[in-house]
Amino acid sequence: MKKMILCMLALASTVFCTEKMYINEEDITMKMNEIFIETGHNHLMKVKNIHTNKKGIYVLENEVECNEKGWVKHWKCPYCHNIYPEGQSCNNSACPSRY
Repeated sequence: MKKMILCMLALASTVFCTEKMYINEEDITMKMNEIFIETGHNHLMKVKNIHTNKKGIYVLENEVECNEKGWVKHWKCPYCHNIYPEGQSCNNSACPSRY
C-alpha cells in the first residue's frame, strides 16, 4: 500500500511540475496582445505568460503553445515584422517578402 501511494505521489509531482525556462529580456516580442520568445535563427515560441523572480525572467514550460508534435514554432517576417506559424508564408500584400 505504501509503495502504491509513493508511486502515485511521484506520478502526480511529474504531471503538475513545470520547468522554468529563463530568458533574456531582449528575446521577448509582443505582437497584437500575444507574447513570443525568440529562440534563435528567426524561430519564436508563443507563450501565455512571463514570470520573474530574483534569478530573472522566465516562462513555464507548460505555458508554451503546443500541438501534438510539440512546441509550435513561429517566424517573424524580416520586412513587415508580422509573426506567422512556421510553414505559413507572409500574407501581407504590401510586403516584398518571398518567404
